[in-house]
Amino acid sequence: MRRTRKLAPVETAPKKPKTVAEMMKIALILHKDGLIWMFHDKAFPSELQWVEYDGDENEVTFICKGGLGIALGLPISPQLAEEWRHAEYMMTAHVENDEVQGTMLVSVATRKINETEEPLITAITDGSAK
Repeated sequence: MRRTRKLAPVETAPKKPKTVAEMMKIALILHKDGLIWMFHDKAFPSELQWVEYDGDENEVTFICKGGLGIALGLPISPQLAEEWRHAEYMMTAHVENDEVQGTMLVSVATRKINETEEPLITAITDGSAK
């Protein structure tokens, strides 16, 4: 006899997460040393693992434990985009009722494919790189 498994009804299936900007109040600040800070008034749904910056799409995504990705949901200014492009870390500070609930230094992974800089190998003519 073949066993079948009932699937969850569509209305109980997990919904796409809201953006960070829809979930909580946030402030992005660029410190004079180049470190990007994000202050937020609510906790993330699960522990924040890292942040991804897509330089081609100019989008920031927060990756939580378990792989949940949540888009920032705010436009990134050209000045801040340049800082995101070179960022290695970002500091987050969870602040509720004027009290710091926690801070976390998270890694930033950057992707930028459409570069305007010279490629490392400019021509291969006779089998050797120039």
